[in-house]
Amino acid sequence: MKKLYFLFSVLLISSASFGQTTVFQESFESTPYAGTISETCNDTSSDFFTVTDGSDIASNYEVNGYDGTYFFAAQDIDGDCSSATQTITFDDINISGYTDLTFAILLAEDDSNDGNQDWDDSDYFSVSYDIDNSGTFTTLLTADNNSQGTNAEPQVNGTTLTSQFAEFAAAISGSGSVIDIVLTFSFNSGDEDIAVDNIRLIDGYVSCDVTLGEATYTCNASTTGNSDSVTINIPYTGSDATITSVTSSTGTVGGDDPASVSDGTITITGLTEGDAWDITINGGICDGSTKSGTVAEVECLPTACFDLTGTNEFEIVQIAANDDGDNWYLNSGAYAINGYCSGCTETETDSWLVFGPLDLSSAAGTELVFNSVEGFSGSDLGIFYTNAYGGCPDASITTWTSIQTIASGNDGYYSLSIPSTGTAVYIGIQYADSDTVSSWTLSNVGIYATSCPTLGTIVASDCSSLTAIDKEISNFEMYPNPTDLGYINISSRSSSAMSVKVFDLLGKQLINKTLSNNTLDVSNLNTGVYLLKVAQDNATITKRLVIK
Repeated sequence: MKKLYFLFSVLLISSASFGQTTVFQESFESTPYAGTISETCNDTSSDFFTVTDGSDIASNYEVNGYDGTYFFAAQDIDGDCSSATQTITFDDINISGYTDLTFAILLAEDDSNDGNQDWDDSDYFSVSYDIDNSGTFTTLLTADNNSQGTNAEPQVNGTTLTSQFAEFAAAISGSGSVIDIVLTFSFNSGDEDIAVDNIRLIDGYVSCDVTLGEATYTCNASTTGNSDSVTINIPYTGSDATITSVTSSTGTVGGDDPASVSDGTITITGLTEGDAWDITINGGICDGSTKSGTVAEVECLPTACFDLTGTNEFEIVQIAANDDGDNWYLNSGAYAINGYCSGCTETETDSWLVFGPLDLSSAAGTELVFNSVEGFSGSDLGIFYTNAYGGCPDASITTWTSIQTIASGNDGYYSLSIPSTGTAVYIGIQYADSDTVSSWTLSNVGIYATSCPTLGTIVASDCSSLTAIDKEISNFEMYPNPTDLGYINISSRSSSAMSVKVFDLLGKQLINKTLSNNTLDVSNLNTGVYLLKVAQDNATITKRLVIK
């Protein structure tokens, strides 16, 4: 693997050029290793003290930028080893003739799955040395949680360890003939870990004067979805005239030149949300210094105008209920519904989520955004808007314009433009089901815009007129419903002719007939839910018709 590490206290150590000499090196690439390992153990999962390439330990253990193919890793040591404290000892390294020694080591730590770095006060890693077998060891550097209690992040002299290998260096005081170096590891619980690599003694240490900082992102656009252009900004301190170039394998490098400009910013362009990025400093003392990262997939969202699972909520309006009374409900930040009703006589469910009124006359880029998950297939979701809400979402009262139908089997992330400039716009989401096993869950629901609409006074919906109409035609019957026979029978107490109209859920009239024989031909209707309106003897009734 290419060297991808970088320094915090110093960025990178060069080779013997620039007056420095590598006196000793251990990178765990081949056996026998230069040091004596007190005990090795590995349960091939989360407890180990071993040399590894990452393939024989937990699959979710991830560190990046190690030197070569192998590194040494330690986690929850006493889970498989005999003791929580173990060592690697490098004995009697020849240092004769060297008077300006520095110890350097690559360190990294796997990021915990639960967001806690999990180092407790008792966890530590340390490096100590003894010259000419004096019997007295001096501590060079220590990684611990800086006495932060439990589940804290590990640090070396105030610098936090991350999953990206970084090189730490410390000067060795004194000189002699031989030196002993001891690495001590002490970890006794899950997720408490450290990884080490490329251990070196260097005489005449020379450091790069450029330190790379943490990247920030500039959004060149802010829309929903994950296709916005992003500029990566990587600040740095210092400068070094020996640098020949700064390159990237992912984008176009620009900004300041650390070879001539001190304390500047390197930029990378040509990337979008979700892209990985990297830069590498080339030439001179800093050669090979690198930094990398990944832009979040939703880095550049427009303004969040309304959180419809938090501060604001949809109004839940039920037009028709099956025998179980299945309806939309809001639970833990998600709207859910399942219209399946085993053994029910009345199987139809028609339930709405309604939000408004919104004044979009001065808004721009308004979108409804949500994640949808379908538990079982069978029912579509209808997404609508209207400029004239009639107080009830039923198509006999409100005329809706379709934004999109989310067909069964097409769940996922949606960002839907609301194509209106009205001053009292309502958004509606309809679940209409006739006893399939379909269930839907909507989460992260919100309205976003580059310029937000304003919300007017919310008035509760009133669909009471629908049930009042049902009492006007006496002894009304419609059967079979649902039907797959191509017809339905309609009857009442009166023998007078009936005027029958059938509408789709957007209010479009599909059938207009006068019946005298009580049988309506519906063979031209596709599978779905419709509204049937009947007038007889100055009385009317509206019913839902389900075509299988």
